[in-house]
Amino acid sequence: MTDTPVKRPPYGNSPQGMRPRAAQPEMGLTPREILGIIRRHLTLIVVCTVAGLFIGISGFVVMRIFNPQYTAKAAIKVLPPETTDPLSLARGSTNKDTYYLFRQTKASGIKQQTMLQELLLRDKVRETNWFKQFVSSDGTVDQAEAVRALMKKFGAVADRETSFIRLSMSCKSAKDAQTIVNEMMDLYLSTMRAQATADESQKLAVATKQDEALRADLRAAEASLAQIRKANPDIAEFDTASQDSDVRHSVKVRRDSLEVKQADLEQQISQIKTQIQTLSRRASGTFDDVVREQTEKDPIAVQARQRILQLRPELARRIAKLGENHRSVRQIRSELKQAEKELSDRQNFIAELARQADLQNAKDAQAVLTDQLETYNKQLQAAQIEQKTLDELRANYSTYNTIREKRLDSLDELAKHIRNLRLVIDDPEISKLVSAGKAPLPLEMSSPKLILYAPGGFMLGAMIGLGLAFLIELSNDTIRTPQEVMRTLKTPLLGMICHSDNDEDLRDIDPYQVIRQAPFSITSECYRQLKTNFKLSSTGTHKTIAFASGAPGEGKTTVAVNLASTLVAEGKKVLFIDANFRRPTSAKLFPKAAENGSSVEHNDYGLSNLLMGQCEVEQAIRHCMIENFDVVDSGPLPANPAELLGSTTMRLFLDRVNDIYDYVILDGPPLLISDATTIASISDAVVVIFNATSTKKGAAQRTLRELAQVNAPVIGSVLVAVRTLKGGYMHDNIETYQNYQRAELNQQIQ
Repeated sequence: MTDTPVKRPPYGNSPQGMRPRAAQPEMGLTPREILGIIRRHLTLIVVCTVAGLFIGISGFVVMRIFNPQYTAKAAIKVLPPETTDPLSLARGSTNKDTYYLFRQTKASGIKQQTMLQELLLRDKVRETNWFKQFVSSDGTVDQAEAVRALMKKFGAVADRETSFIRLSMSCKSAKDAQTIVNEMMDLYLSTMRAQATADESQKLAVATKQDEALRADLRAAEASLAQIRKANPDIAEFDTASQDSDVRHSVKVRRDSLEVKQADLEQQISQIKTQIQTLSRRASGTFDDVVREQTEKDPIAVQARQRILQLRPELARRIAKLGENHRSVRQIRSELKQAEKELSDRQNFIAELARQADLQNAKDAQAVLTDQLETYNKQLQAAQIEQKTLDELRANYSTYNTIREKRLDSLDELAKHIRNLRLVIDDPEISKLVSAGKAPLPLEMSSPKLILYAPGGFMLGAMIGLGLAFLIELSNDTIRTPQEVMRTLKTPLLGMICHSDNDEDLRDIDPYQVIRQAPFSITSECYRQLKTNFKLSSTGTHKTIAFASGAPGEGKTTVAVNLASTLVAEGKKVLFIDANFRRPTSAKLFPKAAENGSSVEHNDYGLSNLLMGQCEVEQAIRHCMIENFDVVDSGPLPANPAELLGSTTMRLFLDRVNDIYDYVILDGPPLLISDATTIASISDAVVVIFNATSTKKGAAQRTLRELAQVNAPVIGSVLVAVRTLKGGYMHDNIETYQNYQRAELNQQIQ
């Protein structure tokens, strides 16, 4: 134990390149699996099918004797749903889907509860034997039961492709079926016609009331018009649409004349105001040409002007003759000034007098025109009031006249509507339903029919047989086939070991020694196939191999021992370590050979002694009678087995034996014991064992989950105790192998 240990990969993780193959995705039953289930339960399926066929035929005979059914049929034609003019022979086109929905609506009305109850009240129906079965001994009728029977036996279906509603009734008596169908047809047609007539009659009553109301409005409008014409004879002019009568009316002529005069006066007043403004400016300013013209025509001013004209030449002559300062010159100059002053005063007086006179005349004219305008305004207001009254009267007249015209038009349209309603009420097709003929008496039995009962019983029996077969298969929760391992557990399957009952070569053979005692059996071939798959699933680094199972008795130790035997058979050096401290098996499986030829059932030292430091590695390893195969027994049960298995000493021990042996097989307890997860975590590879006869799917999934929680390097699984199933892989494999073996033996014998 003093040697330097070889460095190993970390425990609990798969080394690079040693990861197990990915599991195939879960899938449903394949056609081959379905066929296999049918082959395995073919007897059950055939028995159920024959039983179903017998029951179907028996049911046909019983029903024909005790409950024959006759079905009477009739039809009602459904007319298109659109409303047409009764006077027109042509009909409009109807949408196919709309027409079908209309027929469905009519058909659903036939099976309404009220309609069925009315049918039960008809005398002919109450006389039938069918109805009498619902009458008790005291004469009371179970109406609810009778209605339920009608709902079940009476049919009303709208055809999609034709315009008919198919009526049918099934009874034990053909006559009763015929009577019920015909009575229902008569009842429904009469009811629908009554309903359609009631609707149209109600519409006619409403239209009649509207006609009376319109005529009352018309009479009132005509009375109002007559009253207006009587009070105003000239209002008759408003009956025409021409505007000339409106222009010729005296009121309007007078109003228009006053408006013209008012406009003229307003224009004159405006002109006078302008003139007054001009005269006012002339009276206060300098003389203008008009004033000068008036002053020049004044006689006194004319004399003064002539006097001035005479004095000016005289003054000039004397100045020239006598000089400026002469007395006569001064006298003439004084007279000239006096004449000019008189002319100026006269001109001012005449001008002022003229301007004031013109201004006063203009003001007087303005006052006259203003008074006249006020008079015209009063007259115009009176005319306008009279015109407004006349307009209102005309508006009323026009309103009443419009009302009269509208009422006349409405009465014409309403008269047409009333006429059409009366034609519709008298129309025989008002309900859109027409009888296509009475139901004939059915001559043949409609039910039962052998063509339905026999195939129906056959199909029902076959379906029950198939259902039971699949129920038996699917209710089995054990993992029985490789497909279930890959589909349910999603883990690679390294091999399958057939059940000992299916291998004739294993009689009286120790299952732990199959490889050595029955090397040519199919079970030995299964172990050799397991060895091949195991080697192909690794890259050569899987030296420490642990075998795990969920529960005891699932074949874990058997697979470990036989796999070790196959490895030894090909020349590999193998060490088998019994790590099951609670239930050791190595001492019994590989007894120690004594010197005198006897055997002992135990060894002096085991794994527990080694891990507790009570012996060396060489002392714990025991050589068996098998070459290249050594064993390490479990040893006495320690107080802390899980801690010992996970200790550094255990890891150093594994490193040591890995240098010596090609493979180290670890056989521990099932995963119910915590020791198993410790062993799985320190191994290079873990092979999980499932038993086809005892391992449940849930337990197998739990086993894989527990191994995954400790990061155990699971490389695959082995399914043991696989029974042959008809149509299954193992059945074909065993049969092929046995045929192959027989051919080889015959060849050797020859």
